[in-house]
Amino acid sequence: LWRLNGSPAAGGTPFADVAGSMWYADAVTWAAENNIVKGYNETVFAPDKNITREQIAAILYRYAEFKGRAPEKTGDLSQFTDTDQISDWAKENVAWSVGAGLIGGKGSGILDPLAELLVGRSQPCCIGFWRTNKQAF
Repeated sequence: LWRLNGSPAAGGTPFADVAGSMWYADAVTWAAENNIVKGYNETVFAPDKNITREQIAAILYRYAEFKGRAPEKTGDLSQFTDTDQISDWAKENVAWSVGAGLIGGKGSGILDPLAELLVGRSQPCCIGFWRTNKQAF
């Protein structure tokens, strides 16, 4: 997302666990400055931790807002039996991601919002997001 925006310069990282010398420091800092990522708290980003399905939903939702594209579609979460596992802070983001077709169920009514994504699994979600919204970028 940072590269889609021209790799803009960023200030100092707000996260103690993101060293300014790391290859991703500018991207994380820029995303935090623009409220696209929030970290686990004000000083912990946990860059070595895998991202979950609800976290990628939140990042893409916030990025759409950042680009001035208020999320329009909301998905029907009632089709899933495990919606009680969605964190309160992520419910709106996950519903939007389902409605936008970025995140789907895993079969048998399972959404699995806390499942960790591997790079190969997150790419289709991000590519789908870009294709759906490319006119805004």
